[in-house]
Amino acid sequence: PTFHALSEALDSPRVMLTLLRRTPLLKNLFKIKKISFKVKDEVKLAIEKGRPVIALESTIISHGMPYPKNFQTALKIEQIIRSNGCVPATIGIIDGVPNVGMTEGQIEML
Repeated sequence: PTFHALSEALDSPRVMLTLLRRTPLLKNLFKIKKISFKVKDEVKLAIEKGRPVIALESTIISHGMPYPKNFQTALKIEQIIRSNGCVPATIGIIDGVPNVGMTEGQIEML
């Protein structure tokens, strides 16, 4: 099939769901009933009040820079976001639980 025909087929939710179910790495995701995650109170409040929230991924903290530069950089970025009227929401996994918005201690632990 041509790229265009394949692209159109993938636009079908039924076809996409079938492909996902057959992908070995993703198969187990369909068995998960509920995924729990924690949202920091500061982030919850900002969302409730309609304030801007900036999501920050944590890969650069845990894999991209050496300690303590990674920790210092993460805190500096959060400070810059706050100084511009937004709420930072660093996202990371702590003890197997996804966290949206992390404390300084959690960021340092990464």
